[in-house]
Amino acid sequence: MTPVAHRPEAHEVWTYRFSILIGTGVISLLVGAATSSLVRVVAPWDLSFWPFLLSAFASFGSLATPRGATLWHEAERRDEVASLARCLVAHGWDCGLRAEDRSLVVLNLTISTGGFCAVVKVPRGLTTDHVKKAETSLAASFEALSCRVTPSNRADLCEVRVLFSDPLGAVEWRDTPGRIGETHDGPAIWLPEHGNAVHLLVAGPTGCGKTSATLGLVATLCNDKSARFAFVDTKRTGFSQFRGGSRVDAVATDHVEALALLETIHSEMLRRFQLLETRRAASRHDLPPDVRFGPLYLVVDEVASLLAEDLPGEDAKSAKERVRSSRAILANIARLSRQVSIFLVLSMQRPDVSLLGSSGEMRDNITSRLGFSLSSSGREMLFGPEWRSLEMSGRPGHGHFQGQAIDPLTPVPVAVPVLELWRVRQALGVRE
Repeated sequence: MTPVAHRPEAHEVWTYRFSILIGTGVISLLVGAATSSLVRVVAPWDLSFWPFLLSAFASFGSLATPRGATLWHEAERRDEVASLARCLVAHGWDCGLRAEDRSLVVLNLTISTGGFCAVVKVPRGLTTDHVKKAETSLAASFEALSCRVTPSNRADLCEVRVLFSDPLGAVEWRDTPGRIGETHDGPAIWLPEHGNAVHLLVAGPTGCGKTSATLGLVATLCNDKSARFAFVDTKRTGFSQFRGGSRVDAVATDHVEALALLETIHSEMLRRFQLLETRRAASRHDLPPDVRFGPLYLVVDEVASLLAEDLPGEDAKSAKERVRSSRAILANIARLSRQVSIFLVLSMQRPDVSLLGSSGEMRDNITSRLGFSLSSSGREMLFGPEWRSLEMSGRPGHGHFQGQAIDPLTPVPVAVPVLELWRVRQALGVRE
């Protein structure tokens, strides 16, 4: 087996543990000697053996305290890290993750829920074939659920992520601002005023978890007491029950109401721009408290229904004009509204050119995307052509989120919690 360089994160199996045992033993001897000397001075009989025994019990018993347990668990963690690092080097050599007969070097290895992630240094010269072969071979060698090898910007570094099991089972809803669900590395967060995200697009077939993701996100965004919401629900999936909420500006449930609401939001956007210009402010945070506006989230459920042209009782000319106006307003909001804190949350069954436009501008303005059970063409349209072959779970509530602050271009697996509607109504201030 190829040896691993000795670093603080890759000690031999018992080195750290022996250090704890030897240190504890030395402390017990010192305490026992001092106690024995004191006993001989005070007591007339010989009790020199008992202080040593009692101090040894006390010192080793300290390992059962929270601090001692932490030290012991740290030893076990180092053991596991060292073992995984040695196995990774050995399996990497066997599967061809090398060049010029030199093995990889593990620079850092982090254990996470369900697997581990390692940053490794590899000799220059690895090809795409090397990487694909390594992913398949490492998954088989570790008997893992999956393995992903991601090259870094540096030619001699890459990230190896191995999952032994799927840690994204059923997840509970938590009132964390902007939390969509859970990824392998923590929560998936969408806070457009505090990151690179502008708007959010949720795509997937019926029953995949789109509505749960949207409603859970809305409930967490209510942590900002200045936030307001407007809903477009032409498919009538249940948003009408939010009408009258203290945090809800409007709910549109038919196409006439929807177009009027879009025009109202667009007018509000222009009013906010005019206010910033008049007050010579760069953002809402620079405005005085008496005129400062809060974030406004426009939630559109099923964009395809909003832009449908085949409504009964509507003539073709009126339908085309309505759809043209709705699409133009949405595109303009997506293009301009971030500066004045107006954000879109759009959901659709399948992202395609007919909904997002042929120029690609609207898609580029929606930099956060959440997809469930999409076809290869749907994955390409939502995440980009390089993710056409992305493997998706297919299970309800399990999808991929593109837009994490640490890596905004890579879709990461995410599990969405199921949220009771009463929580959303309560957060939006709807009276029962």
